[in-house]
Amino acid sequence: MNFNSDMLHWVLCILTTYLSVISYSQSAYALKRKAPPSPRFRNSTSTNVTVSPGKTTILRCGIDNLGSRTVIWRRSSDDHPLTIGLFTFVGDTRIKAKANKRTNEWSLIIEDTRLSDDDIYECQVSTTPKIGRNVRLNVRENYKDGAQGTENTGARLNNENEHTRKHKNRKKNKHGTKTTTKAPRVQSNNVITIATSNEYVVIGGPVFIECNATGRHNYATGAPEPPPAITWYKDGDPIDSNAETGVLITKKNDMKTNKLISTLSIRKSKKQDTGTYICRSDTEKKDTDSVTIYVINEANDNVKRSGTSVQHVRSASQKTASAAKNAKYISLVILSLTMSMVYRTHLLNWW
Repeated sequence: MNFNSDMLHWVLCILTTYLSVISYSQSAYALKRKAPPSPRFRNSTSTNVTVSPGKTTILRCGIDNLGSRTVIWRRSSDDHPLTIGLFTFVGDTRIKAKANKRTNEWSLIIEDTRLSDDDIYECQVSTTPKIGRNVRLNVRENYKDGAQGTENTGARLNNENEHTRKHKNRKKNKHGTKTTTKAPRVQSNNVITIATSNEYVVIGGPVFIECNATGRHNYATGAPEPPPAITWYKDGDPIDSNAETGVLITKKNDMKTNKLISTLSIRKSKKQDTGTYICRSDTEKKDTDSVTIYVINEANDNVKRSGTSVQHVRSASQKTASAAKNAKYISLVILSLTMSMVYRTHLLNWW
C-alpha cells in the first residue's frame, strides 16, 4: 500500500514538472509569435511624380507597422533632412510634412514647385538600420496633367526629363568642346558642421556632440559671421539642458575663428537616448546638420557595424527561440532525474 502511494506521488511529480516546462516552452514560442512586425513600405504609393512649376507637389509614402518610429523626408542632394515627423527643419516655408493616420501615409508637400525642386527624395524610417524608399520628382514646364503632382510610374517621362536636364547643363569649355556639368549641390556643411567622438555608445557611457557654426559671409567685414544662436533637436523635438534627462548644452563664441560652438553632452546614456540629433542655426537660411547616436547594451546586444548602420545579429525572436529550445532540454533532464529516483525508491521498497 505504501509502495503504491509512493509511486502515485512520484508519478504526479513527474507530470507536474513536465507540464510546467512544456508550458514555459509554449509561452516562449507565443512571445516569439507576438513580436511586433517590422515597418514595411506599401507598393501602392507612386515612386515617380511629375508636376509643372508653380503647382503643389505631394510626395506620398505609405508605411505599414510604423509603430512609434519616426518618418524622415530627405532630398538626395542635401546633407540634412527636410522634415522629421511633422517638424520642418529647413527655412523653406513651401515645404511641410503631413500624416494621415487612417491610411498610414506620410506625405511631403512642396508648395509653389520650382524647377530647382527636381530631384530624388527619400522617405526614411528611423529603424536600426534605417530603411527608406526613393521618390522621383520631375518638374517639367508646360506639363498640363492636373494642378497637383501627377503620379506616373512609367519610365518614359523620367528618361525624357533626365535628357532635358543634361541638355540644359551642357556648356562649352575654352576649347569649344561640349561638357556635361552636374547640377549644383546645396550643402549645409560650409556653414555648420556636427561631429561626435563615437556614434555607438555603450549604455551608461557618455555622449558628446559638438556643433560648429561659422554663419554666412559678411561682405561689410569680409569675414564669416556666426549665427546668433543654435537650436538642438532630437527626432524632431527641440531639446535643451535638463537635469532629469542628464542633457547638458553649452554655447560659446570663438572670436579667433568667428564660430559659434555648441556642445550637447549626456554623462550617463540610456537606451532612450538613441536617435537623430540635429543642430540648426537661427538664421534666415536655418542651416542644419545631423548625426545619429546608437546607445547599445554591449552585454546583451550582439551587433556589428557596417558604415553608419547597426545590424542586430541576434534579434529578440532568435533569443526567444533559443530559450524555448533550452526549455526542452531542461524538461528531458528533469524527467530523467525523476525517473531514476522513482526506480531507486522502487528497488529499496522491493528489498
